[in-house]
Amino acid sequence: MATMPKQIAKLSVGHTDILLPADKALKVAALLIGAVQCRYSGSFRHDMEDDFQGAMYLAEGPVRVEIEMLRSSQVIAPASPKSKPRALPGPTD
Repeated sequence: MATMPKQIAKLSVGHTDILLPADKALKVAALLIGAVQCRYSGSFRHDMEDDFQGAMYLAEGPVRVEIEMLRSSQVIAPASPKSKPRALPGPTD
């Protein structure tokens, strides 16, 4: 895994958390201002003038966007794929 930058941010969008360099997280959050969360509402077929058919989506409200600044020491990176996996400790008696 690549080295983590010194200033990292946890960007939360809805129920998803993403780690990004802080400057990029701020830009993404700024782009999401005014975004609306939606969910799939089913397929629809309309055989009138426009002959519309396709997926329908229900707009639910503003997207929840939060930023938390982290130190690189707060992030545990997975081991490199080249390293040997460590054995899990067995049960203690």
